[in-house]
Amino acid sequence: EEMNRQNVITLMTSQMFLNSHYTFNEPEGKSKMKRAASKAQGQALGIPDTELFDLFQKQRGPMQKWLEADTEECSEVMEAITRMITLTGGRIKSPDSVLQNRFWRSIDGMHCRGRFMPHSDERTLEEQAKAEAERIFKRGVDVADTEVNIQ
Repeated sequence: EEMNRQNVITLMTSQMFLNSHYTFNEPEGKSKMKRAASKAQGQALGIPDTELFDLFQKQRGPMQKWLEADTEECSEVMEAITRMITLTGGRIKSPDSVLQNRFWRSIDGMHCRGRFMPHSDERTLEEQAKAEAERIFKRGVDVADTEVNIQ
């Protein structure tokens, strides 16, 4: 299926939820859900852990490509994911929200593509091209309170 905003948000929030609330490789018979989620969920998801890993792994490349193709769309998707994960809102930004979308992009540096961080300023196409050209010569040194990693 082709990537779109809804698919990317659903895949990323699902993976983040499972990473936070589900214990992978737990022996049969034991609850795989961590404390907070175990009361609301059953003991298992109904599919093998390996199929989940395979599903998420197959989608990482297409998701990253889709996010990098449109910086404005990427920023809106990352803000939606942040709202959902922090339980401060949903997929769609509230019309009366006073919060401004930040500009999300991959951290500059080698092996940092796919590690998205918010920035207060948007880059021009020239600035982004220069950062991409220098990527292999830099280490990822950006630090922020928020990072969405799809690597």
